[in-house]
Amino acid sequence: MSSEVAELCEFLEHERADVRQMAAEGVKTYTGSGDGLTLLLQVEGLLCRLVSMLGDVSSAATAAAVGAALVNISQEPAARAKLLNLSCVDAATPSAAAAAASLQSTSQSTPQPAAVTSASGSKATGASEARSESKRAEEELLEMCLLLLANLTQFDRGCAQLLGETSRPHLCRLLASFAAAPAHTAYFDSFPLVLTHVCAASDGRAMLLLEHPSALRLLSKLALTADSKPLHAVAQSLRNLCFEAAETAPNASALRELADGIIVSLTVRLTPPDAELDDEEIAMLSPMMREALEVFARNRLAPTSIPASISTPTNTPTTAPPTPHL
Repeated sequence: MSSEVAELCEFLEHERADVRQMAAEGVKTYTGSGDGLTLLLQVEGLLCRLVSMLGDVSSAATAAAVGAALVNISQEPAARAKLLNLSCVDAATPSAAAAAASLQSTSQSTPQPAAVTSASGSKATGASEARSESKRAEEELLEMCLLLLANLTQFDRGCAQLLGETSRPHLCRLLASFAAAPAHTAYFDSFPLVLTHVCAASDGRAMLLLEHPSALRLLSKLALTADSKPLHAVAQSLRNLCFEAAETAPNASALRELADGIIVSLTVRLTPPDAELDDEEIAMLSPMMREALEVFARNRLAPTSIPASISTPTNTPTTAPPTPHL
């Protein structure tokens, strides 16, 4: 093992927060290459330390760097199994929920009046920059936690952890923040990847349909507004959700209450780009269909093919994004 790597990992436990953050950034960089990842995985206790740091949101920037490292590490089969043994899902879910709630609170807060004096103005500017930096760190933390959850919940054990007693309340908080967010919020782009796996489990579909229908309504609207990055996952989530449409499915009636919105969104999304309706034809459409067409037109998105249904719900493998350069 490289002494440099071993020393870097020791700094993850340093008493100073800024040193721990720099060490976390260094670990993240190492995970961006195969050789660096191999060296890191030889460090005893590293994964346990990273999982612990991910759950500590006192420094969103440090936790975000740790999250990015874990996203890359989670692509290694042996490391992924260890992360599941360490209940990494139970660390990532509350961190994601806390970041989402903080971002929601920030977006709803009322801007403070500008300071009058130059000195106060300088302080106000500094405070504003600090808030912006904090917001960026929380957005990155949320994004990394969602990507990590998407990777770990591809597997039954990871999905069971997410829907289990420890993570479930935080998943509910995350769903509430998602439902309250604008129709297309960038830091939630990876959430449909997680929902794809949640919807592949019968108890996951039951939770969403019975407890979080507002989140599902927003998910169906994303078919109209999402760009190519989250659209595939949105379609996969809705496809898996619709396995509750079977007459023998326990929550078929709950799905039927949302069916019109899902059908309308997918139908409009598949509208040929050169299709034009005159006023008489538009007047014949239902109010829901007219509204969906207006939303779709405002976003000026070309229709994208949606994957065909398959016989049983399946999880779709996800890969980590490139590690950000320092």
